[in-house]
Amino acid sequence: MINKAITWKYGIKTAAFRDMVTIGVITFQAFVLVEVLDLGKIMIQVANKQAWPIDKIVTVPVIIILAVTLYTIDRLKERTIELQESQKKAEVANNAKTDFLTNMSHELRTPLVAIKEGIGLVVEGLAGKINVKQKKLLDISKKNVDRLARLINDVLDFQKIESGRMKFDIQPNNINEIAKDVYEMMASTAKDIGVDLLLELDGGLPRLGFDNDKITQVLTNLVTNAMKFTEKGKITIKTTQRDDMIEVSVSDTGCGIKKKDLPRVFDRFEQLATGGERKTGGTGLGLAISKELIGKHNGIIWVESEFGKGSKFTFTLPNKKTFVKKNTDLIREEL
Repeated sequence: MINKAITWKYGIKTAAFRDMVTIGVITFQAFVLVEVLDLGKIMIQVANKQAWPIDKIVTVPVIIILAVTLYTIDRLKERTIELQESQKKAEVANNAKTDFLTNMSHELRTPLVAIKEGIGLVVEGLAGKINVKQKKLLDISKKNVDRLARLINDVLDFQKIESGRMKFDIQPNNINEIAKDVYEMMASTAKDIGVDLLLELDGGLPRLGFDNDKITQVLTNLVTNAMKFTEKGKITIKTTQRDDMIEVSVSDTGCGIKKKDLPRVFDRFEQLATGGERKTGGTGLGLAISKELIGKHNGIIWVESEFGKGSKFTFTLPNKKTFVKKNTDLIREEL
């Protein structure tokens, strides 16, 4: 209670002192203004050899208004300078963060490459024969190295996207070919976890101008995400045309997402609770990165879900030759 009283009294004193200073500044400016006007009056009288009724024009309210205006302009200038300095400091801090994460990620990637190559050589038997148990353990190690590499790539991708440096390789592509490639790449993984991976393609889709690697990354993220939360049933990759847009969707029969969590699905570093144990971890950046990449293509991405029944992620690409936003120069680096 005493601390609150002291804080309150201190605040009153501080506010009172600030008000006194403000009044003093305004009074001083008013005094200076009167002196300037008096000088002007004398000059006009000398020039015209007659009196100028300045006393009828320059009244106390006018002086106060002018003084307050001058004071406000000074404060706005000071505030503008403060904001510019704060912005510069924020930019410096953001650049430092970007440099740190980039350098740290590269430092982590270097030993990972060596570990990955070493495990590969041993698994292939180039370093000598290995038994079944040893091969199983090495396969587990390799999978974890690959997973760590993906996590590092996610952090690098999102950081570079945030910094506004991205480069797209726009070429005429067939979205169905992308869907087929992702299907073939993920089919064995789906089989291993006991889930059916299905492919439904619209055969009449035109070729579009988009970045092959980036859209492959988005679709892979969506299928991988579906596999994390689908223990049985199926996952379906589907393409179709809606008016002047091409739609690509990934639907599953997994645990679904609670209605209250839907607005946070594409938030960065977000990992939503599913009501059960998570099979795998992650950075929580996969969907956030997908949203950014689709946005750069002038498309949109959204999710429909019913908790306990499954989810459907859909993204669109405009049916145009070139639609990628400018201001980018990022090239994704893979392990």
